[in-house]
Amino acid sequence: MKCSELVAAYLAELPLGVILTDEQITRSLKQAVRFYCGYATLKSAPSEFERMQQQAAADGLPIPQFPAYGQGVHSPVDATNGFEGAQDFDLSASELALIKPLFDLYVELENAKGIEASRANGIEGFGRSADAVQADINARHEAMPTMSFYMGVMTI
Repeated sequence: MKCSELVAAYLAELPLGVILTDEQITRSLKQAVRFYCGYATLKSAPSEFERMQQQAAADGLPIPQFPAYGQGVHSPVDATNGFEGAQDFDLSASELALIKPLFDLYVELENAKGIEASRANGIEGFGRSADAVQADINARHEAMPTMSFYMGVMTI
């Protein structure tokens, strides 16, 4: 599923009580994708090193096991908050299974902050507090390296 499709599906069935704009929701997904890419590369956006390995295999050359100094080992996710062109990644089911819960938590945190800020105007808050959501995000961040780790089988 493409990232833009995921955002569109989320906006189509927007949960009750979400006060966020489309841009804030899109930014939350990009933030979750960016965090995931710190520990694993996206299948649809291989790193510079992975592309070099694929090219070596196609050319019949020995496949390098380690990247050269300064060579990119992460998916090329830019600093923008949108999903235009090459940044509209196609997430596999396993990538989506790890990114979607973090995306949901980021949206919930942003929403909780907005609701807590509205209390100054006398509006009664509802839902979990930003602190409770942040605790879940921290737990998810701590678990992400373990959940996203993959080591291919090597024959010696």
